[in-house]
Order: sequence, then C-alpha cells, then structure tokens
Amino acid sequence: MPREKAVDAELARAAAAHRCGDRTQAEALYRQILRRNPSHAHALHLLGVCRAQAGAPEDAIGLIGRALTLEPHNADCHGNLGKALSACGRWGEAAAAYRRSLALDPTPAERWTELGVADAMTGRPATAAQAFQAALQRRPDQPRVLYWLGSALAHAGRLAAADAAFRRLEALAEAVSDAERALVAVAAMVRLTEPVPADPPADLELAPAADATAAPVYVIACDSGYFHRFARAVLRSVRAHAGPAIRLHIHVVDPDRAVAPSIASLETELGADRLAISMEQIDLSGPIRSLAWRRTYYACARFLELPRLLARYRAPILAGDSDQLTLKPLGPVLDRLAAAEADVGLFRVSANRLDFSSHILANAVFAAPTPAGRAFCARVAAYIRRALASAPADPWYLDQVALQACLLLEPRQPAPARIAFLPERFVNAEICTAPPILSGSDELVLWNLYASVPGQESALAGETFRRYI
Repeated sequence: MPREKAVDAELARAAAAHRCGDRTQAEALYRQILRRNPSHAHALHLLGVCRAQAGAPEDAIGLIGRALTLEPHNADCHGNLGKALSACGRWGEAAAAYRRSLALDPTPAERWTELGVADAMTGRPATAAQAFQAALQRRPDQPRVLYWLGSALAHAGRLAAADAAFRRLEALAEAVSDAERALVAVAAMVRLTEPVPADPPADLELAPAADATAAPVYVIACDSGYFHRFARAVLRSVRAHAGPAIRLHIHVVDPDRAVAPSIASLETELGADRLAISMEQIDLSGPIRSLAWRRTYYACARFLELPRLLARYRAPILAGDSDQLTLKPLGPVLDRLAAAEADVGLFRVSANRLDFSSHILANAVFAAPTPAGRAFCARVAAYIRRALASAPADPWYLDQVALQACLLLEPRQPAPARIAFLPERFVNAEICTAPPILSGSDELVLWNLYASVPGQESALAGETFRRYI
C-alpha cells in the first residue's frame, strides 16, 4: 500500500507539471513510474499524450495503445488515440477511435468535433455533418464548428442546410474572436440557395463557335502595382515553358501612366502578335470601396473577364495568378484536360475539405470555349459580381469561394460542365519561400509566390523569381 501511495503521489506531480506546460519534467516522471511498473495504464496514457503534444504522435499511438490493452473501457484513452492517429493522417483509424470513445462517454462536445473532422477527411461529409451537429447540441454557437458544419453539409449536397449553418455563423459576427473573423467573412460570401445566371450573357452567345485548332491562351489580371512587380517575370516564365504556340493576355485594372511604356516593351520582347492587353478602371460609385474591396476586385478580375475572353479567343484558356511562375512545361496540364474532354479544370486540395475558401484553388483555372465551359465561367463571374455589389467588409478569398460554390451548384444545371481535377502536386497549395528542388520526379508546374502574404520577401529575392525578371 505505501508503494502504491508513493506511485500515486509521483503521478500527481507528473500530471501537475504536465498541466503547467513543463512537458520535460512530466515526461521524466512518467518514465520513472514506468520503469518501476511498465504496466501502469495511467502513466502510459499520459506519457502518450505528452509525446503527442511534443510532436511525436507515432510514439503516442504505441503508448496509448498499450494503455488501452490494460484499460479498454477508458473513453479518454480512445479519444487521445484518435488525436494521435489524426496527427499522422490516419483518418479512418482516428474516426474509429473517436467512435469507441463516444460509445463509452458521449458527452464531450470536443470529441464529436474531432469525429466530424476525421469523417470529413475520409470523404464522408454526411456523417461528418451529423457529428458537428452533435457537437453543437452540446456546446452551441462554436464559430469554427459552424463553419465546418456548413462546409460538410455543402459537400453532402444539402445546400439549404449549409446556407443555414453559414447564416448562423454570420449572426455571431459581433461575438467572435479576432482569429474567427475570417470564418465569418467567408460565411458572409457563401450563398448556395440564391440563383446565379444559368447561361452566359446574351452578347457573348453571339460569338462564333469555338475553333478546335486555336492555340491556348494564358491569362493574368492585376492592378498597376502587381503589373510592374510581376507581369514580366510571369509572362517570361510561361513563354519559356510553353513555347511560342501559347498566346498571352494580360488584363490591367486601374493602370497608371507607367503601364503603357512597359506594355510596349513587353510587346517588343514577347511579340505583339502573341501578347494582348486589356484595361479597365474600377467604378467607385455606389457603396464605399475599401482597400480590402479593391484588393479583392484585382484578385477576381480575371474571372470577371473570363467569359468575354472565351468569346473573343474561341480557344482554351488557362487563367493564372499574377504572381505565379511557370516552372515546367504546361503541356502535361493541358494534355490531361484534353484527354478528359473537360469544360473546366480545377485544382482541388484534399487537405482543405472543410475549408470552403481553400478547397478549390484559384491559382490556375482552365476553361474550354464550349457552351458548358463558358456557362460555368459566366456563373462564377456573376457570383463574384453579386458578392462585390454588397460591399462586404473583408471579401478576401472571394474568387475561391465563388469557384467552390459554383462547383457545388453545377450538378443542378440543365447541362452541367464536365469538371476535371488536376493533381494537387502541379501547383503549390502552401506558402513556401522557394520552390521544391526540381527533379525528374517532381511534378510542380506552377509556383505561386503568394506575394500578398507578409514575409514572402525572400521568395521575391530568390534565384527562381529573379531568373525571369
């Protein structure tokens, strides 16, 4: 008995150190207990939690698994095993662990949320939505869970219920933390039950039929600032890896006086017959246009122009970010789309299934000049214009929200577009200051600089970018 009391006291000291954030001391004490008693279930469990928190989830899986052989009915053990499995990307096993935990104790809202994430990551949005709803029943008005619920319902095809979840989140705007304001901003842009035009504008319908032999067009759009910083490097990189067959089009919003001479220089270098320019000035009448609104308009400009450009060129278009370099031939990208007979080609990030604003990337979007391709692009443009007209406070990511929303709505169209999804590895979904080492096995084709993100100065000063300046 005295020995058991000594172990209990030591475990209490370890747990106290753990709670205070001193994982080094806690881990040493847990291991000391286990040297004396390798079958101490509580010490195994807590050491596993400690290892997971230290960034070693593989260790945690083994330790907590051993604890569960001793205490198979410990709900917390099953739940923490689920967390460690989730950290290793073993989502199916994590979902099973969470279910075992909830079968023993269904009360923790956090555990239902974790189950929802695991189910969503295994491609089960309907059951994920059920888990998120259970979490909200136990702890209502959780902004992040409401956001995930909206995304899961949308992917499950329950668009009206998804809209309702996003409206609930939007109603919490005054009560959310600073970190959650971005979720509310995205929710305010999601409209899945309000119709968008089903067909391209009438004037575009009068355009001639598409030319199957026409060379593809690479399109970027930007304001004067991005034009001067990136246009030359971006267009040079496209030409270097796509050859003279591809045509280039740049759309400049709010051009300053220095744009015209720069364009003349670009035409001389790249060929006036292969480079086309269009320009526009933003209409600042109506609601006050904030800096955030203008920045979003610049980011969305290529999608607003895409229906007109498809009608003008009657050729396939790849619309890319204006701060994105082409590092390898575009041929494999276009070949995949041609083989799929795609009307639209999108990049989809599987890791972002629950993020409505980044599951579909706007880095590069392919559009064919087919009726269905043009109709899809017209709906995306209409969705963006409708959102911009409401002058949202922070409409960043509107282009990606519009692409995701129109993708979800597309099956309900009379003649839905054929959508092809390109491999994620063709484009970097994550911010990186330098592209991965380019080798024969690396399929990265498009490297986005994400220049609007603070701290990316090193990317702009790097060798890869400067090669094309």
